[in-house]
Amino acid sequence: MDCSETRETDISDAVEVAFAQEDAIRVWLKEVSVGAINGVVLGILVGIVFWIWKRNAYLGLVVGLALASDRLLTTITDMAGFFLALSLATLMMPLLLN
Repeated sequence: MDCSETRETDISDAVEVAFAQEDAIRVWLKEVSVGAINGVVLGILVGIVFWIWKRNAYLGLVVGLALASDRLLTTITDMAGFFLALSLATLMMPLLLN
């Protein structure tokens, strides 16, 4: 392998890393937005149901917020675990390929 081939390989590796980072940010933003929308919509729906059922706006607000935070927290926990597993796999890849 001569110098030009080594340089081309280094450049292609750098481009792949840049695209991987852009994809990670795009996926992360998509996951956060889906989790937030899911939590807010579910919280609003349950809040409205409790407000109609019990005629208590505060109970509907508390239950709605509790349900919304549960979905959001679950989404964040799942994302953190997924990215941790992928990060560890990425770090171990050179050891596995040698």
